[in-house]
Amino acid sequence: MKHYDVVIIGAGTSGLSARREVAKKTENYIVVDDGPMGTTCARVGCMPSKVLIQVANDFDRRHKFEKIGICGGDALTIDHTQVMAHVRSLRDRFVKAVKSPMQGWESKLVRARAELVDASTLKVGEELVKFDKLILATGSRPVIPAPWLKYKDFLIDTDSFFELTTLPETVAVIGLGVIGLELGQALHKLGVNVVGMTTNKNLGALSDPEVQDYVAQKLALEMPLHFNGADLVGVSSSGKLQVKADDKVYEVDKAFIAVGRR
Repeated sequence: MKHYDVVIIGAGTSGLSARREVAKKTENYIVVDDGPMGTTCARVGCMPSKVLIQVANDFDRRHKFEKIGICGGDALTIDHTQVMAHVRSLRDRFVKAVKSPMQGWESKLVRARAELVDASTLKVGEELVKFDKLILATGSRPVIPAPWLKYKDFLIDTDSFFELTTLPETVAVIGLGVIGLELGQALHKLGVNVVGMTTNKNLGALSDPEVQDYVAQKLALEMPLHFNGADLVGVSSSGKLQVKADDKVYEVDKAFIAVGRR
């Protein structure tokens, strides 16, 4: 049975940072990960989201062109398929940059799933290994309320958002933290009909009541807002997802679920 000074489970941002520190002390280690490489930030997080936001802001500026003497901006159109292809193209570059340094230690990377057997033993794939120290860096996954999973074909989460080949015409954004806010506003600026739903006015983690009210008023100029939660209640005869907020039922193509990560 192989014995390691350190085993790191997870090769995301935390696992990669831990590996750099471990490598300063010992070469007798392995990193175990059976999932996609490239870190949450580069693959499905802040990096690709900023690309989409930049495109959305660029397109939205057409409304201000005439003020600075550029005429005809209202005739500009957007190709959602090309937009998402552009986002994925840069996303792939980000992931490649993250993965590139791994070439120097790829012999330490084990592409398997790990299971803890006891306080000093792991089952890695089909092999048992011993370790002195274990670093758990298994990351997070989007939260989807269990009752909503029966509508999974209508749901988008942060792990699947950037795999969209085009954008839907109508979207309910459920959860208005930082992710829901920035991607919801980007969708609106790209011409998608968006409705925002959350459980309170704590938009983007804002805590000051006066600032919360101000931001809510400004955001309401871009999309309908509901602050008393939301529920998925069915599928319409036209094949749309029915989402209820307060006393109103919306029929949308997709619901973007941004209620946090576990």
